[in-house]
Formats: sequence, C-alpha cells, structure tokens
Amino acid sequence: MRNQLNPDNGSGVFRLTPGQTYTWTFTTVTHMGIDTGHLTARLVWQIHDYACGDSPLTILGIQNITGTQVWDLASGNGTETMPYTEGATDSWVITALISDTASGHIRAYRNGVKIVDTDGPTYNACSQGGPWWNFGPYMWDWVYNNAPSSLNSVEILFTSMALTAS
Repeated sequence: MRNQLNPDNGSGVFRLTPGQTYTWTFTTVTHMGIDTGHLTARLVWQIHDYACGDSPLTILGIQNITGTQVWDLASGNGTETMPYTEGATDSWVITALISDTASGHIRAYRNGVKIVDTDGPTYNACSQGGPWWNFGPYMWDWVYNNAPSSLNSVEILFTSMALTAS
C-alpha cells in the first residue's frame, strides 16, 4: 500500500536544510483509474519533518473528496486544485524555501503554468528530526483509515526527477 522513495545522500535519509531553497523538477504519468468507491486522497510528493507523526504540510497529491478526482498542491498557506486526467503526462517544477515559519515560500508550475506562489511554512517542525522529502504513490487513507476504494493499485510513473539547491 505504500511505494515511495526516500532519497538517500549516502549517509541515510536526505534531509533538507532550513533556510535553503530547493527546486524539484519531474514528470508524472498516472495509470490508476478514478477512485469511485471512496472519497479519498493519495500523496505523490511531500515535505515532512523526519521524526514527526503529524501530517506533512507541503504535499502534491491526487484527491477525490468532492466526487471529482483532481490534483492538489497544499502548502502552509492553503490548497490549490487542478484538473486531473487519467493517463496524462504532467511536468512539475516546485521550488520551496524550507522553513517552519512564515519566512518559507513555495512556488509551483504544472506544465509551465504557475499554480502556486505563496509565503508560509513549508513543514511542521516538531522534533530534532528536521525536514525531508519523499515521493511515490502512497494511499494513506487505505493504511490509516482502512478506507474502501474501487482501485486495486495506484500507479504513478516518475521520470526526469532532479533536485537542485540554490
């Protein structure tokens, strides 16, 4: 039910540095169908405190909480939703100034169109773990809420993933 990649810098999980700006570029292709059995959410990419049990603050996901499946990008300053098309190829550029305060910033583009450009925290600091990121299809509703679904699997192909610091 969870198939994600936790990037490793050679010494364990790759942690992000507060105050540093990072840019992720990647392409996704989804092959999973529309979930008609439950109003649910799937994580695709997230920034999270490593040792925190709280929900991530900055996520890219797919949700169907209104009866229509959409992409959503949540950050410390709200959530933006975008149309979802099964099997479509989407190019993403997400830039984040990593912070647990209002000094953070997130800017995101989908297929060259700016979808988010806002200030606010990019992760919830709750321990000495520090911020980190991961990506991959993750049906947390299946795991934690035992939610019913019309899907048997969630498949998202990631290509051309790059992370740069500036």
